[in-house]
Amino acid sequence: MNVKTLCEKISMPEEVTKVILSHESVMTQELELLLSSPKTWEEGVKELRVALGEDEYGLKSLAECILLAAKRYDAYREKGISDEIYFATMAFCTRFTVEHRKIYGKYAFRWTWWFVRQLAMKEFRVGELEFEFTEGKIYIHIPADADMRPASIDKTFASFRAFLETYDPKEKNTPWYCESWMLSPVLERLLPETSNVLAFQRRFEIEFVEESMAVLDWVFPGEKELSSLSERTSLQRNMKRFLLAGGNVGWAEGKLKSGF
Repeated sequence: MNVKTLCEKISMPEEVTKVILSHESVMTQELELLLSSPKTWEEGVKELRVALGEDEYGLKSLAECILLAAKRYDAYREKGISDEIYFATMAFCTRFTVEHRKIYGKYAFRWTWWFVRQLAMKEFRVGELEFEFTEGKIYIHIPADADMRPASIDKTFASFRAFLETYDPKEKNTPWYCESWMLSPVLERLLPETSNVLAFQRRFEIEFVEESMAVLDWVFPGEKELSSLSERTSLQRNMKRFLLAGGNVGWAEGKLKSGF
């Protein structure tokens, strides 16, 4: 896969694409191997940061990720994975790079530590969601741009089951889990009965809930002070009042119920 073509296919901004194309890679075979295994991801990311040196906005790291993503194209093809899924998976980089600019005014990439999953072919974007293969579980992650309408989620689940037939049929019976603020039972008090988020939540049997303020990163990105949180949506308004009253939305994990 040509790097320039990959950047075009995942709609990487032109300004960032120029940085990627002009970057001189520091990647070695040893470092690439470290970044390709869950057991050595953390070590590999640390070594990459040392090798890159000063990288204030993470664009050097992004360039290395895109270069590796382009190299992974043949491996995706060998597994019978479609171009649609390949490009959707790699567009993770674009989504977070562009989102950072919307919030902070600068293009930046802070997610190399997570993107190793896509590079190692352990996480894929299929339809509206991302699916991560871990030991004994498949985790569902919810991108910010996901269409959460029930029909779209049904279609996504069906597409992923078809994907498993090609990628690894042995995973067909592996249980699916989701860990997110969207599974917090508190949301029943903050969202209308017809909410797509609640419809998604009800697909799961909640196994644990923990206190956490991580919801701020997703519902109020870039905001920290409770008193000045945005109120652009009904969810933001309801959640702000709840938090100011001392509430905690928390974080929950659930297992997909049979029948879904």
